[in-house]
Amino acid sequence: QDHLQTLESVFMGLSGARIDSAALNGALRAAHSMKGGGSLMGFPILSQLAHRLEDGMKVLKIQIDSVEPDDRLEYLLLSAVDCLRSVIDCNLRDITPDEHWLTHTANPIFDELYDRLGDPAEEDAESVLSPEDGADILPILFETEVEGCLKRIEDLLATDD
Repeated sequence: QDHLQTLESVFMGLSGARIDSAALNGALRAAHSMKGGGSLMGFPILSQLAHRLEDGMKVLKIQIDSVEPDDRLEYLLLSAVDCLRSVIDCNLRDITPDEHWLTHTANPIFDELYDRLGDPAEEDAESVLSPEDGADILPILFETEVEGCLKRIEDLLATDD
C-alpha cells in the first residue's frame, strides 16, 4: 500500500507540471519493489504490470527535460496504479485477476503508456535506478525492502498455523 501511495502521490497533479526528479526516483523504486516483491511472493501478474510501469518511468526519467506531462499521461499513469491496486486486491483475496479485465482494461492502459513513451534504451535502463549522487542502489533497496518482505513472510507463516 505504501508503494501505491508513493506512485499515486507522484503522478497526481503531474499534468502541466515539471517532473520532479527526486519524486520520480521514489516512484521508480516503488514500482521496482512491487515488481520484485510480486515475483518473490508468487504474484506474476503484479510483477509484470509493475515492470511495465517501471519501464515507462525509466523513459520519463531519461527524457525528463523533453517530456511535457499532459492530462492524458497523468490519466494513464494513475490508471496504471489503479490496475496494480486491483491486482493486489485480487492477490489478497487469493483469486486470480479476471482475464477479461486484464485483456480489455489493464493491458490497453499499459499498451497506450508504452505507445506514448516507448522502451528505455538498454544502457539507460540499467543505469536509471542509480541515484544521482553515484551511490549504489542495492544497499538502498536492501535497506528499504528486505524488512517489509520478511514481515510479510512472517505474517503469511503466522496465518498458516
